[in-house]
Amino acid sequence: MGGAATPHMKTKDEKDEIVNLRPLKKIESAEGRTIVYEPSNPKDIERWSAEIDHPRRAGLQPWMQLKQLMHLYELHPNDGLAILFKHLSSTERTQIRYDVEEAMGEDGMRPEKGWEAIKAWIQKHSKAQVNWKKITRCMQKEDEGLDQFNKRFFECYLLYSGQTEYDMDNIDQSTDLPLKTMYLQQVLPEIRRGVKTRLPSWENRSCPMAEIIEFGENVDRDEEVRIRFLADEKKEMARERERFPQPNRDRERFPQPVRQKEPRPCHNCGQYGHWIRECKAPRKMYRSNEKVGEENRSDRMKELLKRLEGQSAEGLSRICDSMSETNNYTDLE
Repeated sequence: MGGAATPHMKTKDEKDEIVNLRPLKKIESAEGRTIVYEPSNPKDIERWSAEIDHPRRAGLQPWMQLKQLMHLYELHPNDGLAILFKHLSSTERTQIRYDVEEAMGEDGMRPEKGWEAIKAWIQKHSKAQVNWKKITRCMQKEDEGLDQFNKRFFECYLLYSGQTEYDMDNIDQSTDLPLKTMYLQQVLPEIRRGVKTRLPSWENRSCPMAEIIEFGENVDRDEEVRIRFLADEKKEMARERERFPQPNRDRERFPQPVRQKEPRPCHNCGQYGHWIRECKAPRKMYRSNEKVGEENRSDRMKELLKRLEGQSAEGLSRICDSMSETNNYTDLE
């Protein structure tokens, strides 16, 4: 049965150590410059400390968080130590504090060196985390600018690629092919095609990541211009649709000549002016061609018989003799 985690209660020695770490100092350099270091609010230190973890568990993420706090609040290296102390053992505290004080010098006039010492200590004690699945899921979104994606991708790559050689300050100087390949796979397809077309040497060992980023930004700007042009064109088409409704738009813009249809007779009565479905005449019965032919022949014979009825006996005899000699019945007509 799991229960709520017991909050870490600082002992008296731990509280005294943090208080002594953050005294109010006034330092004067040899050039006469005065530096006043005012420690951060203890509540802020507690809040920031709760947001990070030990480098052995979180890798380089504590340094990324400390660096962000340093830029946002202009923190002193001693503030960084105070934030880390909650997660360090007594031996680790002594070691990192010694490294920071030695880096800043006896007069403490080099705080940037103190931050570099904190960074070096975290890199040394961080556990390499390898999770390529998370890196491959870090892809540029359709509405995401390249500069925003670069920050998100490089942070993810530093956390889960397992390397500790680079950080956010110098990763653009890397020439590692896996980094360049993964970066181009995660950007938008049009940026990937543009970079590979304009920079054929991107795979070379001499091509740093900064050059790929520069070409990608140029392609991204060109794509933004193209997208804006397409958006304006789409708006213009929408205005056209409003001016010309869909059924009549093309007809008004491109008038077509009127085609006169030839009148056709009704298939039932043969008269013009209406179709067979509108014909009021009795419907004809359509029969096969053989029956029509037989009826035509019978009608013809009836007509010939009527003509023969008016002939005399001598005429009929003469006609029969002629038919028997020539075997031709057309003379009856």
